[in-house]
Amino acid sequence: MATKTQSLTVPAKDKAASDCNCGCSPCDGSCCSLDCIVKPRFFCGQLLTDADLSTLLKWARDRFALSRFRHGWGVVCGLDVRCDASVPAGVIVTPGYAVDCCGDDIIVCADAVLDLKGACREEEDPCADLRRRYEAAGHHVPGRGSSLDPDLTRFGGLGATGLPDNYRERLRAVDIFLRYDEQPSDPSTAMGRRSCKQVTDCEYSRTRESYKLSWEPGVIGSDPVSSRAAAWHEGYEKCLDVLKKFRAQFRLNFPGAEVRRWLLRWIDGHPQYHLCLLREQLCGEDTDFFTVQANLVRVLFYLVQGCRNAYLNCDCSGCDEDARVPLARVWLLAADRKTGQDCRIVVIDPYSPYRRPIQPECWPAPLGSVNVGRFIWHRWDEVCRSVDDLGLEVEREDFILPGTLTELENRLLCDLFVKCDERRVALVYEADFLGPRVVGFCGDTTAPGESGLLEVSVGHTDSPDPSGHKGRFNYSVKNAGRGELIDL
Repeated sequence: MATKTQSLTVPAKDKAASDCNCGCSPCDGSCCSLDCIVKPRFFCGQLLTDADLSTLLKWARDRFALSRFRHGWGVVCGLDVRCDASVPAGVIVTPGYAVDCCGDDIIVCADAVLDLKGACREEEDPCADLRRRYEAAGHHVPGRGSSLDPDLTRFGGLGATGLPDNYRERLRAVDIFLRYDEQPSDPSTAMGRRSCKQVTDCEYSRTRESYKLSWEPGVIGSDPVSSRAAAWHEGYEKCLDVLKKFRAQFRLNFPGAEVRRWLLRWIDGHPQYHLCLLREQLCGEDTDFFTVQANLVRVLFYLVQGCRNAYLNCDCSGCDEDARVPLARVWLLAADRKTGQDCRIVVIDPYSPYRRPIQPECWPAPLGSVNVGRFIWHRWDEVCRSVDDLGLEVEREDFILPGTLTELENRLLCDLFVKCDERRVALVYEADFLGPRVVGFCGDTTAPGESGLLEVSVGHTDSPDPSGHKGRFNYSVKNAGRGELIDL
């Protein structure tokens, strides 16, 4: 969890460095971590130094950098990636504006050129010597497989580009990134001395805010948006660890004294952010309380929910990786020595998930899905309106605590990523004086009007059947849903 402060900012330094200088000594922590804002104060008769003026500049930059928590980070406008007609393996990034995850403004004032020819070079096989010895011994060496990105097979017009038959083995995928950079400029003669060290004859009087374009090999079949969403959901699911570990420890036997000690040790190691009196309440119960599984279901439900509430809090966190803004993915065709063709670009994909438009960071989700984690433990009256604004079809269902720990774990295993046109049921728990709170969004399996619902009616008649038997029962089946009945 991030440290809470009254005012939050990020130091305006080079975020790529592992440490940064604060005056004459290095400062603690990452250069992109949260920090308190320091506002300079000037007074009559003060002797101004370069440190005072730099502090004023830093305060202004720190204030501007806070906008990333309000509006997010990513591409604001422009920065389109297109082919360079003069360079077969080159791309041109058009002028535009972006904000990185540290809050730095990145401005590209003119067309920027990036040559991707290096991506077509064959990497040296680290197992080459071993392969040669293996082949010399008469063994068959399996091929390394195709380097084609699976996404490329979905491009319907690819076959019309006139690519050779072996293009699959020669394709390369690279990702284009933009990052903030600073360049010192305008040197001038230093007339005085600084307090930290002796000055040189000349000092730079300006810092030119610039940018750097870079590329790196794309992971075949990768989707950075889905990867981040999966990592987020994995952290959310870890809140069930207390339930899983408790079940593994005690199974169906619940010795009261040992169970209470286990629960208290867990609470001591995992602070309860909202359930402030839970530990005190457990200490006040007698040991017989912990031998009843229904009581344990309630306690463990609160521990899981408390962990989820803490995890789902939208923290003001810094970058989880170096501060780069993704712009596009580019597929290249490696050079062919037989035909003499150079490395050249096949297609550019400047759209999500390979490009990040400016957006907040709190609720990641795969493409085609909405993250409903923002609504967990919120009041149903608030949630029903908000999910409707998002275009989600959600129905309410009361969440009743089950009788066993196994059933509790199963009921809490609900995916928070809701796909387009997918119906969900909001599980609403009556939390005493806190009111109805949403604890999950599970799949809709019992909604009326759907497939699989039948109406069966039974009747009795004294009329004889064709064989002469009396006292027949008549059964009729009616489809009450939208599904199709299948004769068996």
